[in-house]
Amino acid sequence: MPRSGLSVERHPSGCGWHVVHALSRVPFGFTVRLRVQAQEAAGALYATGVDFTVAAGAPLRAHPQWAQAAAVAARWKELARDCCHDGGHYSPYTYAMSGRCSGTGQPRPS
Repeated sequence: MPRSGLSVERHPSGCGWHVVHALSRVPFGFTVRLRVQAQEAAGALYATGVDFTVAAGAPLRAHPQWAQAAAVAARWKELARDCCHDGGHYSPYTYAMSGRCSGTGQPRPS
């Protein structure tokens, strides 16, 4: 059965990607730098077992695994605050890669 109910889209500001509930067009409250990160987040949300093909709001929140999906979204919100991913340092403002990560939260000096 194909996954449906969520979509990965470019953030309206043009900076980063987010996961959106397809029927209501409501984002899940976090923006990540890379599309692959948003795809991973969508996969983690699907893994909770919540049926995202229903309308947002009360019916979606009534699903028994909704608390688990909310926890996954909160975890991705925390991960999105990290400045580095796979060794690359990203600008906190534009999400553009600004060099290699030094491991200290700053780009490595050239």
